Amino acid sequence: DQPADALRRAVTSPKGTTERALAVLMDDAAWPDAMRRAIAAATARSRELASG
Repeated sequence: DQPADALRRAVTSPKGTTERALAVLMDDAAWPDAMRRAIAAATARSRELASG
């Protein structure tokens, strides 16, 4: 049992592609946009399900 950050470090090459992608995903500024898109997607799907 390892904490998530230890696992991330174990599989992330320094200066590699995963490190670059995680830097974008984990940036505080990325969360508001991601949350808006997630809520919009859930809302759209809810409407699809409600309409049969």
